[in-house]
Amino acid sequence: MSPMSGKYADLHALLNRSRLDRDVVEELEHHFDSLVERYREEGMSEDDASAAALARFGDLDRVRAETTAVDRQSHRRREASEITHDVVRATRLALRRLVRRPEFSVFALLTLSVATAAFAALFTVLDRLVLSPLPYDDSGRLVQLESRVPGVGPEAVWGLSVAGYFDLKDNVPSLETMGAYSVGGSNFVADGVPARVRTASVSASLLRTLRLSPVAGRLISESEDVPGGPAVAMLDHGFWESRFGGHESVVGSTIELNGSRYEIVGVLDEGHGLPDIATDVWIPLRLDPSARPVNAHWVSTIGRLADGPIQTARAEVNARTLGFVDRFPNAYPESFMESTGFRTSITPLKDHVLGDSTRTVWVLFAAAGLLLLIAVANVTNLYIVRTEARRRDFEVHAALGASRRHIVWQSLSETLLLSVAAALVAIPLAHAGIRLLLSTAPPGLPRLAELGLDANMIIFTLLVGLAMGVFLGVVPLLYRSFGAAGGIIGHSGTRTTTSRSGRRARQLMLAAQMAVALVLLAAGGLMLRSLTSMRSLEPGFEDEGVLTFDVFIPWSSYNGWDAVAAFHEEFLGRIEGLPGVERAAATTRLPMIHVGFCSALFFEDRPLAEGDAPPCLPVALASPGFFEAMEIPVDGYSPGWSDVASGSGAVVVTQALADRIWPGESPIDKGIRGNGDAPPYYRVRGVARDFLSDGFDQAPIEAVFFPMKPIEGAPLWSPPNAITVVVKTASENPEALVPGIRTVLRDIDPDVPMSNVGGYRAAIMASPSVSRTSFSLLLLGIAAGLALLLSTLGMYGVVSQLVIERSSEIAVRLALGARLREVISMVMGQSLKVALAGVAVGVIGALAASRALGAVLFGVSPGDPLTYGGAAITLLATVALATYLAARRAGRVDPIETLRSD
Repeated sequence: MSPMSGKYADLHALLNRSRLDRDVVEELEHHFDSLVERYREEGMSEDDASAAALARFGDLDRVRAETTAVDRQSHRRREASEITHDVVRATRLALRRLVRRPEFSVFALLTLSVATAAFAALFTVLDRLVLSPLPYDDSGRLVQLESRVPGVGPEAVWGLSVAGYFDLKDNVPSLETMGAYSVGGSNFVADGVPARVRTASVSASLLRTLRLSPVAGRLISESEDVPGGPAVAMLDHGFWESRFGGHESVVGSTIELNGSRYEIVGVLDEGHGLPDIATDVWIPLRLDPSARPVNAHWVSTIGRLADGPIQTARAEVNARTLGFVDRFPNAYPESFMESTGFRTSITPLKDHVLGDSTRTVWVLFAAAGLLLLIAVANVTNLYIVRTEARRRDFEVHAALGASRRHIVWQSLSETLLLSVAAALVAIPLAHAGIRLLLSTAPPGLPRLAELGLDANMIIFTLLVGLAMGVFLGVVPLLYRSFGAAGGIIGHSGTRTTTSRSGRRARQLMLAAQMAVALVLLAAGGLMLRSLTSMRSLEPGFEDEGVLTFDVFIPWSSYNGWDAVAAFHEEFLGRIEGLPGVERAAATTRLPMIHVGFCSALFFEDRPLAEGDAPPCLPVALASPGFFEAMEIPVDGYSPGWSDVASGSGAVVVTQALADRIWPGESPIDKGIRGNGDAPPYYRVRGVARDFLSDGFDQAPIEAVFFPMKPIEGAPLWSPPNAITVVVKTASENPEALVPGIRTVLRDIDPDVPMSNVGGYRAAIMASPSVSRTSFSLLLLGIAAGLALLLSTLGMYGVVSQLVIERSSEIAVRLALGARLREVISMVMGQSLKVALAGVAVGVIGALAASRALGAVLFGVSPGDPLTYGGAAITLLATVALATYLAARRAGRVDPIETLRSD
């Protein structure tokens, strides 16, 4: 019998209960028969002896059951003890083997730890942002309602109008509840220092729809959410802790917002808030259901589905929207509905919050997965080499009776120990990576505040570690590298040669590494070219040496056009008097920062045909000097403060709008207005050269810039209490002027704060159209760099081992007169063949994978040949360098010493 065959005999018996039960029965029958025989020898008859034996034993079935249970328990204890002993012994031996090879162990541990940490960190992002539900009760039933207007633009999305909101809220049975909100900012003074806080104006029904709850006090009530209702406010949990120290006594006190006092009635529980934006203070929205219907879509709306499917709600909402023509003919004429394709859409709230972030997160998670594959392939190659080196040990064990199961367990004990240790190291690394991710991520990415170390990430990381351990332990053995024909026992020499299957395994792993690395390098290259194209594009305005910031002057102190215009004129004039300032201006729409909003416009010489709707175009208010501060050339006349004071009604249009409305004509002196199609009209006095405004990937903006005050009889929308200031400086560091500007503002009105202060270039780089691309580039770039590094180290390690295995052949070649460069060329040629095969497969894989990047690329196609060529050349050059260094190192060994050792 094999020495190893008895090792599993007890376990086999334990798993075969019928055999164990049969042994117990046979043992009991033997004792019963012996007792009967003894009684017969004492003179009893057969029946009396049997009866006496039964009386001695008692209930035979019970005795048999108890004995079987005791026997089984004994087997389990003995087997558990043996298994524990084997595990401890195997772990101790595996640890000893790893300690004896510190270079291998440290390299493998670091490689697996870094790759596993990246994979775990991106899994956490995927799990929290994409896979997990929103943090609301029964969040799967929450939906976002929006107005789609494809006639204005293919991606034009508005909120709901007040009339539309109440109509849908009261007449769509498939929506259980609906709530509305609008997010803005308010001036807040604390300890005499003005600041800007984020304010959410919400309906009481929204709080029920989201099922929010307070941690202190109460929620805003229905009686407070009415026109003229009491001024009350709720605090966000984070704002409550940071500003008020988390004291519940704040409930019942007052807070000043925009010069008005609000009573604090409650504090929201931690984690409760709006789904798409962080806020500090919540106040009642106070919509008026009896207000005159107007075509103004500024209300954000969330609904909660009743028991039916979302398709039913969509059908009901669509039917009610089509009826706006009959119920609100002045606000929604048939011409408007037809020309714009106006409709109300319903989207699951989670899809609305994530938007296109879902694709980005999946791409980054896939990139981290590819990086992990490279790391595992690296270590697998090293284990294949170690398995080759240990072939003699395995075959000796097999010859002595060790089963394949025992040999596999020997291999698994080491790889499991290594991979679990790597997973444990990866957990804090992943947590640090998430913190770095949060610090570098653009502000537009949703749900970032929910990221952090949690049980899901720990469990996932440990499972990945176990899976890697099993893979690393089993795969090298599957190639039968210890079972080659002829074996090692009969080998006459002491040096072993690589089996053909082991060599093929390493080459296959190496080619796979090259393929995966090329996919990551190509993806990183495409993102880099996108960002380069984006940054090299001329936006049509100056952003260097420009300082921007936001100012909001409260309505309570500046409640009319004249007061607001006077404030801006004084403020901007005094800024221009500061040393280093070339020009100061203000606008309600700063290019590349403020995007979206449009308004219906009417043109004096372009009367609308019956049934036609006016075009909805971007509009803005701009102070005199705006185009000069932005260095945007203006053909014609750029209005000054005298035009504002006299009410001349001078406006500036962009060249793109002039080409659309008056093709082939001069727009100068043309009439235009935004509220009504009747005199008086504003007059076009200047045409601004084309510039980008809604993003680098958008066409030049078609916009009208109105003056800071309306002309009599032609009202504008509202006074520009909230405005962005642009300061053109002669300094490379425009932020140095901030203290002086704060002093000017404090002298004019100490209760007005500055917010979002910074250089214009930095603000553009932080805008959604640029920051998300930059963020994706950063993460893909890190993955590509690590992939290149791991692939280089993997190639160097494998080639070094191959050269060591072929040292006798190399020594013979050198002894026979071969030159070192010939040997190096031979080794490099063989390695580059494998690398070329991997690169070829990688190009195919990268072309397929790059389609997922199509939505975030700018100025470069997913199949850009320059990017793929550069990635392939970079990878091959790196592989060639690693191979050259390994071959040169081996070629310098003394051939005489090598042959003598053989």
